[in-house]
Amino acid sequence: MHRWRSVCALGTGGFALLYWRLRLAGAPTAFAAADNPASRDPSILTRIYTFAYLPVFNFFLLLYPFHLSFDWSMDSIPRITSLFDARNIVTAMFYATISKVTWRTLMNEFKKHQDNFVRDAKYYKKQNCKIKHKWNYNCKQYNRGQDCYERKNYHAPHKENVSSKKLLCPCTGCKHSLTEEHTSVCRASNNNNITMHNSSCICPVSFVKSRATSTQKSVYRSPQVAFLLFMAFMVLPFVPATNLLFYVGFVVAERVLYIPSVGFCLLLGLGAGVLTRHWHHGEIKSRLFLLALLVALCAMCGYTLRRNLDWRDEESLFRSALHINPPKAYGNLGSVLTAQGRTAEAEVAFERALKYRPNMADVHYNLGILLQNQRRYSDAIKSFERAIYFRPSMALAFVNLGTSLMADGRLAEAASALRAGSRAEGVRVRDRREHDAARVSALVQLAALHSQRGHWHKALSAYKEALQILPDTNTPIVGWTRHSVLSMVGEVYVQLQQWPLAENSLISALASSPHHAGTHVTLAQILARNASRSMEAEMWFKKALTIAPNDPSIRDQFGMFLRSQRRLREAAEQLVTAAQLSPKDGVRAASAARALRDARRCRSAERWYARAVQLNPDDAEYHSNFGAILHLNGKYATAAASYRRALQLQPNDDITITNLKRVRALMSKDRRK
Repeated sequence: MHRWRSVCALGTGGFALLYWRLRLAGAPTAFAAADNPASRDPSILTRIYTFAYLPVFNFFLLLYPFHLSFDWSMDSIPRITSLFDARNIVTAMFYATISKVTWRTLMNEFKKHQDNFVRDAKYYKKQNCKIKHKWNYNCKQYNRGQDCYERKNYHAPHKENVSSKKLLCPCTGCKHSLTEEHTSVCRASNNNNITMHNSSCICPVSFVKSRATSTQKSVYRSPQVAFLLFMAFMVLPFVPATNLLFYVGFVVAERVLYIPSVGFCLLLGLGAGVLTRHWHHGEIKSRLFLLALLVALCAMCGYTLRRNLDWRDEESLFRSALHINPPKAYGNLGSVLTAQGRTAEAEVAFERALKYRPNMADVHYNLGILLQNQRRYSDAIKSFERAIYFRPSMALAFVNLGTSLMADGRLAEAASALRAGSRAEGVRVRDRREHDAARVSALVQLAALHSQRGHWHKALSAYKEALQILPDTNTPIVGWTRHSVLSMVGEVYVQLQQWPLAENSLISALASSPHHAGTHVTLAQILARNASRSMEAEMWFKKALTIAPNDPSIRDQFGMFLRSQRRLREAAEQLVTAAQLSPKDGVRAASAARALRDARRCRSAERWYARAVQLNPDDAEYHSNFGAILHLNGKYATAAASYRRALQLQPNDDITITNLKRVRALMSKDRRK
């Protein structure tokens, strides 16, 4: 009774978990037809034959695990399309054997329970008849209302048969039935076998066992019960992978056999125990059996070590499955070789994968990427076109096709490909987020292509369409954010000279990402075009410096703004700080020197011009400007040397020639004095 109660509780809990998985947790993840081809087969008979055979195949993987693969998808296990396929015979024999053995085990167990029930009923009825008169007499003599009673907590399992109730000894020691014999010592201490309610039994309990206890223990030691338990342990965890409840995204997956393998090992142990139950250790067949077990164990251990070498890295794993699932293994191997820079081997692997299965869009796409990186644009275009042919919803293939077409100079075709990629449907795609990211990439590249051709309104339309795909938050979708697209929209408005719209776009971008310093600078530059809003522009420049105080480009822009406002000393400070933040940049050193010169700080300007010449010794302009500042500082000889070096680098520069003549005249004048 308790056992059936436990079974009902476990069954109810299992169905509740299954309901939660199917209804509350959503539908199973979508998978491609190649992952489980039988699930998409139009013939219901093909699906029945194939799905009935797959558990048989999994069982033989447990029985003989020397034929393993990381992936069993595609046609690694051919579908059973006909009733006359030889594998159907194996399937029928397998299910017939399992059903017969399970049925016989259940019948033997039920028959054993029934026999135990009849035997116990007869035994208790016979014994109760013997003690009935004696027990009634004792009850009359010794307080019949209290000491004579039935211990209802110790009834036999079959409560509905009143005559089979087991009357127990009223003593507090042994709890034996009244039918069992007490020892002589116990009888003497309890008034010659007349036991009372408060008497204590001193029988050796360890040598006395009740019939009910021995019967119960024999049930739990039954090999039939163990067989059913181990079969359930092997079968029930495997049920979700059988395509019976719902279609799964694989044909065979070795990972789902981990828990069933425990039940399988227990069944093997049970079978070995039943087989050798009556054998003696010294017999020859016992020794041969143990030797066979040892050989099998060593073989399994050796192959486990061998299989571990296959899982050492990705290349070894994919090579180990080339003979089982060649298209999938070669395709993955090509991706690994591409990542390792072994492009020639990767190209061969991709081509072999397509030889086995020409309709693999992912392999065509990966081959196209490989060819695109080698600047073989015409071959890459063909690969991307094949990928799109076999999977029209592959938006990323459209994006790279457009990139290759642009690199090949076919701009009109590139625009058509990118537009098609932006409109690719994603109804049955695996990763909707990645698909949307590819659509945004297509639109951004399309907008860049229109901008390159001067079609600013078309570019603006593409950017706005991308904003409709992006989420309202600034959550990135594989590199693209709402802030980045809004910033590009602002740049288009700048090109169209629609300053209020550009300003609004950049303010919206800052609302999405308020700590982006570059957007602050762009907005400040737009505001600086209006002289009446110069204070507002300066405020945005300072906000950008607060966010990124060590960014020299921001200080460059701020310095140029201050210079346009004729605030030369402040401009020089910003440009000098920018040059200090990039000590290896000769251009910034020259800009700082020029700003210091405009601010009439010629001594400091001389040091920065010298720094610029040191960083770029082959730049004629830097030598000429260095000579000019030396000229102003009265260092005529050094200035003349700088002018001559500038003329060596740029011989016909009129300004340098004029300045050299002037400094020579000053030098002659000084000598005459």
